[in-house]
Amino acid sequence: MLTLRAIAGVALSLAFAGCGDNEYGGIDYLGEPPAVIGPELGDSACDAVFACGVINVTCDPLMMIAEAVREPAVHFYGSRDVCDTMQTTYYTDLVAGCAAADLSDDERDQINTCLNAAWYCPADADLQAVADASCAGLPLPGYPESCTFAKPLIDHCLACAANPASC
Repeated sequence: MLTLRAIAGVALSLAFAGCGDNEYGGIDYLGEPPAVIGPELGDSACDAVFACGVINVTCDPLMMIAEAVREPAVHFYGSRDVCDTMQTTYYTDLVAGCAAADLSDDERDQINTCLNAAWYCPADADLQAVADASCAGLPLPGYPESCTFAKPLIDHCLACAANPASC
């Protein structure tokens, strides 16, 4: 599980968690109703972020600073209830947006594979590498490759959730 928050630069928030077993290596999340699967994914994401913490990434190209610091999730969310609400909304919007996006089977597979990936929680010793990659716009070390590949599709789904007429 990873939630990245940039202080002086790029803002990135990722919270992917899931489990199960089908041809995707897990649950067909995009085949479930958004109102049902959103809370399940939101709860799982909050379990992960409260276990791992929130990683604040500072990117300051002028000072040539890339720094990552882990903080307790309560510092970002305030409470578990707020986390549940935010993450449930995010995942409900994601699944609804993917339905509106009329994705191909391959695109759905890519997103489901990401959602079924293990939580991403880098070790403290890896935080500098996370900061360097995040600030450089590169894939995060140790981050599930399936999620790196699915990111443009996820962004498209979220855009469709915000404006279904544009899909």
